Amino acid sequence: LEAELLNYSDFSNISAVDESNPIIERPVLGNLGEKLFSIIDHKSELRKFIRQELGWGYVFTRCSLIYSPNTHSISASSQEFHFDWQGRNTVKIFVNMHEMKNENGPLQWLSYKDSANFRKSDMSIQYKGGKRRFAEADLGEGMNVFSNLGNAGMLSAINTEKCMHRGSRKSNEPRLCLFFEFYSFLNYEPKYVMKVVGRENGAKN
Repeated sequence: LEAELLNYSDFSNISAVDESNPIIERPVLGNLGEKLFSIIDHKSELRKFIRQELGWGYVFTRCSLIYSPNTHSISASSQEFHFDWQGRNTVKIFVNMHEMKNENGPLQWLSYKDSANFRKSDMSIQYKGGKRRFAEADLGEGMNVFSNLGNAGMLSAINTEKCMHRGSRKSNEPRLCLFFEFYSFLNYEPKYVMKVVGRENGAKN
């Protein structure tokens, strides 16, 4: 498994970076993703968290390696604080593939409580199909920002529909993470999906 993953994690042949996208994602194919998840969750603690957030009806949607060159600042992207709005509840897990320091622009997020007011103000915009991003200056005082710092293997699991978060930003060093995503079955509820993409009642943008 380690040898196979090393094949995926070689980003040395990348000669150009898409300046409109802050990350390069390389899907982990076949059942390797499920095997990797079983390894990191050998005590089933992550599964408990996933059931807590998504209930028993959830699906493993994807596994990939995410590389962030961190060479550019890209406005209105995942580099800024945001909610995912992929459905009712989505759990994403980020595993550090190397020691993660502030110089790598680590994943950052706010607690459910601190995120709540931002989510309410964001909801009407998202239901119309817009994309709202929040700058660090918008957070105000008293907000506790968490960062996925630590050694290789350190991981963070968050509900990205309810926790406002941001990915890596322009930094001195790149970032490489192993990524897992889980959906609630309710993410596929047609009425909710239509609201999120701004197509409720047949409306068009």
